[in-house]
This record gives sequence, C-alpha cells and structure tokens, in this order.
Amino acid sequence: MQGSNIDKLKGLWRACFSDSEEFISHFFNAVFKDEYVLYEEENGIIYSALYCIPYEFKYFNTAVKASYIYAVGTLPSYRGRGAMAGLLKKAMDKLKAEGNAFAFLIPAEDSLYDLYGRNGFAEAFYCSKSIFRSGKAERKVKVIETGNDIDKVFRSFDSLQRQRTMSIMHSKEDWIFHIEDLRQDGGKAFYTESDTGEISAVAHVSEYSSEVCVKELLYKGEREKNDILNSIADYYQADNISLKDIPDKGSVCQRYGMAYMLNPKMLIAEWKRQNPDIIYSAEAIERLDGRKQTTLLLAYPEKKGYLSMMMD
Repeated sequence: MQGSNIDKLKGLWRACFSDSEEFISHFFNAVFKDEYVLYEEENGIIYSALYCIPYEFKYFNTAVKASYIYAVGTLPSYRGRGAMAGLLKKAMDKLKAEGNAFAFLIPAEDSLYDLYGRNGFAEAFYCSKSIFRSGKAERKVKVIETGNDIDKVFRSFDSLQRQRTMSIMHSKEDWIFHIEDLRQDGGKAFYTESDTGEISAVAHVSEYSSEVCVKELLYKGEREKNDILNSIADYYQADNISLKDIPDKGSVCQRYGMAYMLNPKMLIAEWKRQNPDIIYSAEAIERLDGRKQTTLLLAYPEKKGYLSMMMD
C-alpha cells in the first residue's frame, strides 16, 4: 500500500478513536498488513475502514481460523450512509471465502451490541470480573522483558494458553506486541516459577489511578493462580486486585464479544462430540440462522469461549 494511503488510514484512526500516537505507530509497524484492511474512499478521502486480523482459535480438541474485526470507523461527516454495514458485508464475504469459521469483534460500548446485532453478529464471548483480596505472597514475580528469556517465557505461555477450552491462540509476535502495548500503557507482564524453575503462571497487569488490574491471567491450577495474584499484590503493595478471567460456574458473567458465523460445518462435528447428550443433528444446526448458530456453537450449553489479550 502506498504511504499516502497509510497516512489517510492513520488520519481516519485519529478522527474515530482516542489512541495515542505511540499506539497507532506501533499497530501500523507491528500488526498492519495490506490484506488486513478494507476501506471506502471518495474524492481521495478514506472515510471508512476496518481491519480483519487473522487468528488461530482453539475449539475444544481442534483448531480453526477466525478473524478479529478491529477498529471499525467512519468519519463523522460520512456517518449515516451505510458505509459500515457495507464494509462489514464485504469483510464477511471475504473471510468466508478465505476459510474462516467465524469473525468476531469487541463492541467498544454497550450501544454497539444492538448495532452489530443488526448486521448479523451475536453475543458469543464472556468474561468474569472480580476483586481478589490479597494474602501472604509465597513467591516473587518476575517482570517479562523482551530480551534473552523471551523464548523460554513464550514457550510456557503457549503451553498455558493451549490448556484453555475455547480461546484465541496468540503467536509469539502477537504476544510480544501485546507486552509492548501494555508497557506503553504503563503496565507490566509478570510470571512466577515453581520450586523446580518451571514457569507456572503468567499475568498482564495495568495500574489505573492506583487500582491494580489483572487484564490477562494464565496458570496451571488454583494454587498457581493464587500464588501469582498474591505476588502481584505484594509487588504493587495493594490490598485488592481487579481481575478479569475466564467465566466459571461460580462467577458472574459479563458479555465481552460478538461473533458472525461464516462456516459452521467447521465447528459442528466437534461441538457434537463434546455434547453427545444434546439431541441436535448436524442438519438441524445447519438450518439455523447465523445468529442462532453462533450462540449454539460458541456459547451453549456453557459460556466457555474466551477472547484473551485483545486490542479493545
């Protein structure tokens, strides 16, 4: 793509979002590729755009392609003309042809759930948010730096993320991007080690107005989870930590993301293997409309799908 169009896309980004110049530059240098962006242009002005960022999605015991619809924006003077709806339709057609099982996005505010719902998306991903009250720290956390030990830490991170049931899988490059994004925002990434030197938990932490927020947490088990949270509390000298995590049966779920089903056949067989007691034939699932397929395949009978470390 020509540099002039990159500058136009950056200008649109500034007009639509409140991200820092450091983040915008970081995104276009580390993430952006020509094939990710779809945009509309008139008289030399790029007035609407979105980005389709590909991911591997772990779906129970298999993996599929899925794409993150990100930074959907239209210049204020061009809104109300259907530009966004048109771009979303083009994006869904493109991603379906490329073999994605589904596309997903994270609405920036509650009012956008209805808007995206009218364009074929359905609620599919959830999270829990809670307050962790600190206890005695048994271990010291180590700060993750993008230096000599990064390969070792990523291997452990990758092993931990693949223990999840239904979740986005992050490549090493993507993970490093998020660590740098976290650093730009004043946060840090940490890990703890077991007595044998094995990395047992990883956390991404931000601090807002003296509130410590764990935005991402991976761990081997409950003991390792408590170890790293207590160690983070000790690091920041905090009594309480705000925690975002995968929802479980005992937690209060909050909606977090939506999806648009593109190729349901990629998921149906595995869903049926995981839910043998639910009498729902593959043919019956295929006859459902896209929004009902999305809810069934990604959020029923339990809300297990999780969007980790997303730019939102």
